[in-house]
Amino acid sequence: MKGEVAQILSESRRDETQLAIRLDALAAQAGEATYQEVLLQLVGKDFPAQRAAHYWREALAQRANHCQDGCAYTGVRSSLLGYLYRVVGEIHDPRIIEADDLAGFRHASVTDGLTGLYHQTYFKAHLEQITERLQGQRGQGLAVVMLDLDHFKQYNDRCGHLAGDAALRQVAATVQSCIRQGDLAARYGGEEFALILHRLNLPQACMVVERIRQMIEAFPFAGEERLDRRCLTISGGIAIHPDDGVSALDLLQQADERLYQAKLRRNTIFPLNCDQRRARRFPFQSVVEYAVNAQGPLRTGLSRDLSATGMTLACENALPLGSELELHFHQPFWPADCCTKAVVRNAGPSRDGLLTRLGLQFDEPPAPLTGLLKGQS
Repeated sequence: MKGEVAQILSESRRDETQLAIRLDALAAQAGEATYQEVLLQLVGKDFPAQRAAHYWREALAQRANHCQDGCAYTGVRSSLLGYLYRVVGEIHDPRIIEADDLAGFRHASVTDGLTGLYHQTYFKAHLEQITERLQGQRGQGLAVVMLDLDHFKQYNDRCGHLAGDAALRQVAATVQSCIRQGDLAARYGGEEFALILHRLNLPQACMVVERIRQMIEAFPFAGEERLDRRCLTISGGIAIHPDDGVSALDLLQQADERLYQAKLRRNTIFPLNCDQRRARRFPFQSVVEYAVNAQGPLRTGLSRDLSATGMTLACENALPLGSELELHFHQPFWPADCCTKAVVRNAGPSRDGLLTRLGLQFDEPPAPLTGLLKGQS
């Protein structure tokens, strides 16, 4: 029976009306154990045959009603998932199913097929459940984040939709690498992403989202040099429960409004999380010498941009975040000889892939550099 059920599920993936007819026909011959195997293969739960048959029929009946009401959950798998999760409570969190590595289920029920992240419908439903559970509670610390790739239409037009799809998958992987287990990431639509971050205040949420922004900016996306800005970047808006709202709708609207503010500048997060993101940058390319931890020989790098609080340095060394550098500026490359200390705040490959690009934050910007920046303002 296991093989027969698997064959029907495989052959009827695109015709779910035919799927139900064929499974009911098999059950008429083999008994209600058919539905036991169906639920096992579709949602990874092994129920007694009679109970499985009952759940199957009830889920399909609800599916028929929901289709009439225009509900987004019209697939058999997602209908089963919704019934088991919301109605009878047999599944406490759909994410548990992912841990069992059920082939195909993850993408077919609650996730986006391209990126593997949750889709918008599930994201909204999950956020509503969380906010309802938090009603009347204080100090829980929940952040809702909206992210949007900057000038992604231009990237698609100039690099092609295959490159665009690859970029979206890379962004999804980057986002997933920056959040914790229990947090939730979704592809909200097109080039837009959304996050639910638990037990974080605004400064903490800003740190997470700023790290995502930095990693996207540093990643060498194929063909990004064809963009007007020559770099694919992302912007984001953050809302905090309960300070910015207590309902899912309020939090989403606030995060979306802040995303709009961030998009006015591009490649930034709103609210701005630190003074160095407010600082205007200037594209200085000049020679800089540096030593790691103020020890060892001086090495040579190339500044790529400069602000009052930091700079980007292209060099041969891949250094971990938090590394301390001593920077030396010499004439005739700079207005005067000077030095300062800096900390590595982000790192990634340069766009040509030959060097490492380090984002540095000055301990104290030297006066000659400050004067140089004032002359550019």
